[in-house]
Amino acid sequence: MSPARWRECLACGFPADPGDTVCPKCNAVLAAQTDGSTRTLDVAHAQQTVAEALDQLRSGLDHARTTPAARVRLIIGHGRIAAAVLPQLEHLRRTGAIARYDFDGHNHGAVIVHHRCQP
Repeated sequence: MSPARWRECLACGFPADPGDTVCPKCNAVLAAQTDGSTRTLDVAHAQQTVAEALDQLRSGLDHARTTPAARVRLIIGHGRIAAAVLPQLEHLRRTGAIARYDFDGHNHGAVIVHHRCQP
């Protein structure tokens, strides 16, 4: 098993296959594990179209779920991309795909997306 194909259980350190939902050694729920970190994803400052930004949002959040990070700091800017991303985040929250999202303090060009519920 190559290191790029597995993740380590944060409870016991055992390597788990990406398809595993629980650790094969200690039965800890892998999707609930987090190291409390925050990943950053900028979907607004590389001259993306709105459609490209929404694709980046989806793929970035999907990737973040495979990491132990608890949150994603999503840079959305203040224009058309932000206007498209915020309703999408609300939809993801309502459907349970993310736990919640909040503006990053007084910076309304960035949103903190909590994709895991923290204990």
